[in-house]
This record gives sequence, C-alpha cells and structure tokens, in this order.
Amino acid sequence: MILKNKRDVESFIREKNVSTMKENPYLEENDIVVTSTGNAYKVVSTITEIPLLNDLFAEIITQDIDGNITSANKLSTARNISLKGDVDGNINFDGTKDVSINVTVNNDSHTHSNATIENLDASKITSGTIDIARLPK
Repeated sequence: MILKNKRDVESFIREKNVSTMKENPYLEENDIVVTSTGNAYKVVSTITEIPLLNDLFAEIITQDIDGNITSANKLSTARNISLKGDVDGNINFDGTKDVSINVTVNNDSHTHSNATIENLDASKITSGTIDIARLPK
C-alpha cells in the first residue's frame, strides 16, 4: 500500500489481491497496480467490472508494460562515477551491489599558509621528537 505523502509522479503499487486494491483509499487515476498473483491493473475513471474507492475503477492490463518502476535489481545502463579535483577515483556502478571508490590524493593538491603553520599551538604536538635546530632562538 502507498501513503498519500509518499506518492511518485507516476505511481506503481503492489497489492496482495483485488480485494485489498478495492479498499485502498490512496489510488489515483492512471496508477498501475500489481497484485501478488502477478496481474497488473490500471486505475481508470471509466466504469469497469472492478469498482474502487473514490469513483474509480480498475481495468486489467493485457499488453506488455514498458517504463520505470519504483525498484529494480540492476540499472538498465551502468554508470561510471568519478571524483576529480584534489582527489581522483572512479567506479562503475550498475546497481547490483554496493561499491567503494579507491581514492588517490593528488600531490601538492592542497596548501597551508605560513601563518597557519607558524600559529600552530605546541599543545597540539602529542608525540615525536623535535630537532633542536628547528626550535626558534
């Protein structure tokens, strides 16, 4: 069942059976409804043998359905996702599994001003040894 505030522009709805479809108050004209038996119905305003709520009716769809639905196991066209700028990386994504992008940080891809480095508070240094030649006079 679909909630009114969760509707897509073109809604594709799954119902258990024709009886639950008849009781669904959120159906709108031109919705496509598929029952667990695999039958597909289109919600229409013209009178058919399957009355619905809100002066609507359902007609069984006998031809093939072509278009987008609310879920899929795989994208019809795989996409390449890439990162550019201070980092490089890319991955092909077809929707069949989660993916991770290996990222390379480019050399000299960022800078710090002398003011940033010179104003570093010594309390931030928590380990290591500083060469005495690097300490200010």
